[in-house]
Amino acid sequence: MKPGAIDEAWPELDGDMKDANWEVSKVTKDLVELTFELSEAKLKELGYQGPITVFKRYKMPEVPVDAPADLTSRTFHLNLEVEIKNGSNQAQQLAYKMDGPTGLTAETWWYANKIHGRQTAIGYIAGARDVVGANGVNSYVFYGCPEIVKGAQKTIPKIDFICDPGSNDARDRELKWVGVDSHYFNVSMIPNVESGESFMTNSVWAYVNSRQGKLPEIPKNARLQKLVDCTFQMVAPADLAPGGSLVKSFDVFIGPKDPVVLKQYGLSDVRTFGWFSWCSIVLLKVLHFFYLLTFKTSYGLAIILLTVLVRSLMIPLSRKAALNAQMMQHLQPQMKEITEKYKDDMEKRAAAQRELYQKYKFNPFGGCFMMFFQLPVFYGLYKALNVDIALRDQPLIPGMQWCSNLAAPDQLFFWENWMPAVLAAPTGWLGPYFNILPILTMILFIAQQKLFTPPPTDDQQKMMQKMMTFMMIFMGVMFFKVAAGLCIYFITSSLWGIIERKLLPKPVLDTDKLALEGGSSRASRKQLKAEAAKTEKRDSEAEARRVRNAERKKKLKQRGN
Repeated sequence: MKPGAIDEAWPELDGDMKDANWEVSKVTKDLVELTFELSEAKLKELGYQGPITVFKRYKMPEVPVDAPADLTSRTFHLNLEVEIKNGSNQAQQLAYKMDGPTGLTAETWWYANKIHGRQTAIGYIAGARDVVGANGVNSYVFYGCPEIVKGAQKTIPKIDFICDPGSNDARDRELKWVGVDSHYFNVSMIPNVESGESFMTNSVWAYVNSRQGKLPEIPKNARLQKLVDCTFQMVAPADLAPGGSLVKSFDVFIGPKDPVVLKQYGLSDVRTFGWFSWCSIVLLKVLHFFYLLTFKTSYGLAIILLTVLVRSLMIPLSRKAALNAQMMQHLQPQMKEITEKYKDDMEKRAAAQRELYQKYKFNPFGGCFMMFFQLPVFYGLYKALNVDIALRDQPLIPGMQWCSNLAAPDQLFFWENWMPAVLAAPTGWLGPYFNILPILTMILFIAQQKLFTPPPTDDQQKMMQKMMTFMMIFMGVMFFKVAAGLCIYFITSSLWGIIERKLLPKPVLDTDKLALEGGSSRASRKQLKAEAAKTEKRDSEAEARRVRNAERKKKLKQRGN
């Protein structure tokens, strides 16, 4: 039976249960019990016997006296117990529907790019609040807020199951946990299972259904739609004996997405890094080590040390990239000759270029290797700084209001009230704060390009370099709301690159040796050396003739005077 059929099979007995005030029937130091009674008269109109009483009990967890006062203690939850009691003298078949938690904080929605939990969902984005869960088959099920909103806008409601009793696979019918997830926090309902029992197997639907969840009004602005307060629904049939009860119990986790805390509740999968997650995890471990090494002074200093370590390990690659740039500059005249010689024959031009590259053992894409090597580091660190809650509200310089959160933009000053909304609104291109670190990053990128890019030899290369400059400016706009910690990494990396190229000895480009090694497949080294000697002799003879001609012209000019 599908969730929609639940409403047809069991008519709504009392819709006021969702919005009405429940009676507080019991309060102790660690328990609050709420009660709602469906009267016998109202139930009789619908063909049921009454009364039926529903209890909700919120209990504080029992913490052992010797439990450590740190994140390893299991204290980030409440116990929720739902009981449905049949007060009539006949058996009745009912069903109850329960909405998940709502109103989870969305503090980072205007600048953070939350990672979509399904790595295979190319092109999908996450929202400020998303629905997550797990069953016996999938350890992590993720439905993003934009997906839920899109489903709500369809004529036919779209239902996505987290636990489906209609599945033929028994494992798919077993609910592990289900919850609502934000950037740094999570609220999940974890069923309490008796020893040897599979909780809710064949008895509960856990699903996402925007229509039945009664989403708040969906804003027209697409960027605001990820703020919609979405949640999940749970439906369970209840066969009640005369005077009998049905009781279901959950641990409701309400806490930060700290790896130590999540591990206590089996929720480690909600802390996801997306692609290159292995790189993010390694970088975070090193970052936290440097933070301890600096006596927990500042994560900004730890990021600088991490950058120095990464760039130090990349010195061989950066030197190779510099050598490759030198070789490209050296071959520019010959490349230009080939282009002019085979102006109208692309095939011969390409063959001549390949021969030239082979002769000098030059790889035109060699300079890109370092960029591809840095990609996992850049992306991994970008996601690590966005995901790790340890960087939340950590200042660059302790005591300063500016850049007081390395996981957010540096926020030098507020400018939303006097800038155009298309730029400075929370949904604008730049956001409500002016940030100085992305501008410094962009300036250093352009400086590196100007300092180390070989001068153009033709109009095409000149145009390409201009396009690269505009691309840097465009990247600065796109990354204007990026985390301040990532900007610290870029600034440190750029300064390191400039110092490395300026102070370290430049790699020596031995073109004669490369030409000899490259040509050994076609002729012997002796022949190549002989050819090189002949070329050198011709060049020296030509230079001598040039000098003699110059002296002759000088003498003739003197005689004329």
